Amino acid sequence: MELVDEIRQYAISYLDTNCPDGQVRWKNRPPRSRISIGQVAGRVDKDGYRRIVLKGRSYVASRIVWLVHNKKFPEGVIDHINNNVSDNRIENLRDVTVKQNSYNRRKPSTNTSGFKGVVFHKRDKKWQACIEANGKVKFLGYFDNPTAAHQAYCRAADEIHGPYANYG
Repeated sequence: MELVDEIRQYAISYLDTNCPDGQVRWKNRPPRSRISIGQVAGRVDKDGYRRIVLKGRSYVASRIVWLVHNKKFPEGVIDHINNNVSDNRIENLRDVTVKQNSYNRRKPSTNTSGFKGVVFHKRDKKWQACIEANGKVKFLGYFDNPTAAHQAYCRAADEIHGPYANYG
């Protein structure tokens, strides 16, 4: 049996990957373990992703969920559509490229405008909208208020990032 099939069968046997809260829980106790049935599987790593050890190897929970439901590991990276990395419901996961995943980032915590892609330009006393496109920052214009700048960002995100756009 191929390793991927073996890991998938092991996950199917011991894990519940269909929990409504997006968690992965133990449905059976693996051999020589102290886990409790119903307990959330794995531990949260330093980046906030839940990692589960199966057959001596650590896997990100979202990749296990993808494997169980799609019979293969993702070709790219797993994108959490709603940006909540603890929500591993299959309908919240998609297999994307690293670039596509970057389009779905939230606004930085250092953002002071309240809108993704919008900054205040002190010299001109205007709100400036920008978006990343093909690895370069694209200037979208100056605006009298942050809402208008954000609307320009959203239009550009729809055009450039398509279904992977994130507005907030």
